[in-house]
Amino acid sequence: LLALLLAASTALAGPFVCKDAARTRPLILVSVGSYPTLVDHDKRLAEIDKVYPVKKPKGLLSQGLTVAEYRLHYSANLEAPCDKAWKAACAWVGAFTVDLTPVAVRILIPKEYAEDSCEYKQLIAHETGHDKLHRRRLDDLAMRMRSALARAEAEPDLVGPLEARTREQAYELLTGRMERVMRPIYDAHIAALREENALLDSPDEYKRLGGACRNWKKNL
Repeated sequence: LLALLLAASTALAGPFVCKDAARTRPLILVSVGSYPTLVDHDKRLAEIDKVYPVKKPKGLLSQGLTVAEYRLHYSANLEAPCDKAWKAACAWVGAFTVDLTPVAVRILIPKEYAEDSCEYKQLIAHETGHDKLHRRRLDDLAMRMRSALARAEAEPDLVGPLEARTREQAYELLTGRMERVMRPIYDAHIAALREENALLDSPDEYKRLGGACRNWKKNL
């Protein structure tokens, strides 16, 4: 009788189906680590002017500049059923980690201005405003990213399980799906950041800077 019951149970269970694999909701972590703000005082005005990312009106020089080296780094830990008899790879996201930490933020101040000069002090104060904006908005980005991924983590179409020819292909497919959630948020963040930085570089601010000191370099 026992043998018959076991046989019946096995028959009811049927073959393993990937989409029916038992899984827990993935652990999702989004972080912004500490990163430096570096002050580069070794470049001349002409060098900094060439780095400036947008076209400027004729005669306008880039007296100072803040450059943020951003990155979107992520990794996934996949889980899979322990079924050696199954030929293809069945996998899902067990944990997903996103690191939004920039490599660095660099403030460029022309070497023509000594550190004790009025111009240097005004430029440092102005560019520090850009640095603070980058840091504040990066915290906002992390919050939006966490919320979006939290909504996505319950979706089998995003986190699996899925079938693939190999575990490597499963990793590529699953991380690609997660990036499709993150990338629009990240790209919108970069676009908004450009606009907000442009507001800090308003004509009124340039006028204020121009009147704050006497020894600005007027030409290259």
